[in-house]
Amino acid sequence: MGDGPQRNALESLAFDLGIREKVDFAGFVPNSEVHSFYGRADVFVSMSAAESWGQSCVEALSAGLPVIANSSSGAEKYVREGRTGILVEDERSFTTALVRLTSNRKRLAVMGRAARRDVIRSYDWDTVVCPQYVGLYDELIKNGGSLSKRK
Repeated sequence: MGDGPQRNALESLAFDLGIREKVDFAGFVPNSEVHSFYGRADVFVSMSAAESWGQSCVEALSAGLPVIANSSSGAEKYVREGRTGILVEDERSFTTALVRLTSNRKRLAVMGRAARRDVIRSYDWDTVVCPQYVGLYDELIKNGGSLSKRK
């Protein structure tokens, strides 16, 4: 999804590889519609060299998609190797991972369910994130606005 300076080159590459009909170059997608794209996918791929946090991967995991991501991007913080996705080193290992996942519908489903469960356990707004904020605010109030006494 998205647009950018490499779009034409990527469309040409997809055509040359004979996979153009399997790749959706949707262009810009408003945030309100992103989740529907996750629902149409089997796997989410992020080959970024680095991520500041990786929100798109976490969103994909929460939508029940296994993730294939670059192992040096920071994705290991939220992609559990072999359980919720596959971390890859290079294009060759990416290709192997993609073929391995997409050729096994049962494995895709199992990994997708695990991905959703893991994200809810770690990042659910109501049960995880908000209570952490409340705890932090309580600590700040208790310590007069300082976190210096924090363990």
